[in-house]
Amino acid sequence: MKYVVACICICVCCTKENNGFKAERSAYIFLGNVHKEEVFTLTYLKNKNKTVYTYVSKADTSKTITVTKPVKHKKLLWGADTFIKSNRAPFKCEKLANLPFDFYYLETTVTDGTGPLLFNVNYGLLAIHNNFGPNVIFLKYKNDTLAKQLQYKWNE
Repeated sequence: MKYVVACICICVCCTKENNGFKAERSAYIFLGNVHKEEVFTLTYLKNKNKTVYTYVSKADTSKTITVTKPVKHKKLLWGADTFIKSNRAPFKCEKLANLPFDFYYLETTVTDGTGPLLFNVNYGLLAIHNNFGPNVIFLKYKNDTLAKQLQYKWNE
């Protein structure tokens, strides 16, 4: 009986489409010119209606960011906020494999609101820009120089 259950589990697991993964991201958190680095675990889960990207700090699990990308809409959902994809040309960087990162702005603009978010469906969040708070850059690999260059570029 154990072998039958094991065979069924193997068959079901092998035939399912891979709809998720986990990866590490180096998060560079900038407040002015000062920055600190934290490692986050990215969990990516996709179904037919949406893709959910969850970032959890390895140092402090209370630092969690969950962004949802509905498949058929040009928006991102983060907490109670909705971000709309802009018509602005996507950001590309050779050091990031020239992936196009789209700019997403708050649907309802507020002076001290977050945004833009830079996002690519295959990568997830690249950056969170805050007018009155810290900016966050998520990189696949630790790269202080690239993080500082990106922060400088977005503050021009």
